[in-house]
Amino acid sequence: MNNRNKDLFFEHENDETAIVTLTDTEGNAFDVQVMASMEIEDEEKEYIAVLPVVGTEQFPEDQLIILIYSEDEDGNPQYAGITDEEELADIAEAFLEYFASEAE
Repeated sequence: MNNRNKDLFFEHENDETAIVTLTDTEGNAFDVQVMASMEIEDEEKEYIAVLPVVGTEQFPEDQLIILIYSEDEDGNPQYAGITDEEELADIAEAFLEYFASEAE
């Protein structure tokens, strides 16, 4: 993640959070709060964990969404779903461990 996007997502005063608008597969836009990002060297990918600002039937408010994060040639964020169930399970476990360590 480039420094500009890292600052955008995680460098906030007064406990502000970054809100990003995503579009689901049916073309519906919804806002999510950026919770964390993680680069997994074994996967050679970067991931981002987000929570819906307002829950929907497909994405409840308390359901963590994990996406593959990348940047286009101009450094703009790009997000993609994880289709491999094993990859998703491994990354979800890594994020859960991260959040548990932050809570301590």
